Amino acid sequence: MRNPARERSRNLNREVWESPSVYGGEDVNKESVREVMREEWLKLFEMLIPYVDDMEQADIEATFNPVDYKDGSFVDITGWFNREDQDQ
Repeated sequence: MRNPARERSRNLNREVWESPSVYGGEDVNKESVREVMREEWLKLFEMLIPYVDDMEQADIEATFNPVDYKDGSFVDITGWFNREDQDQ
């Protein structure tokens, strides 16, 4: 048996949530999900990076001193990441 009051309520709820004027519509939802995913990825990356104390960092810098390497043995890749046509 159909309940007209319940159907009106469902239709009203559907109209409110599907309406682009409420909360900016679908774009706001997509942007919110993107923002949360970005934050979660950053948390994951932060957990994966090991902690290095000052003494260990000094040892790394002494062992792998940039002066020990010739500039010719490196490839400048900064241009690869500064392209404007690339998605961020």
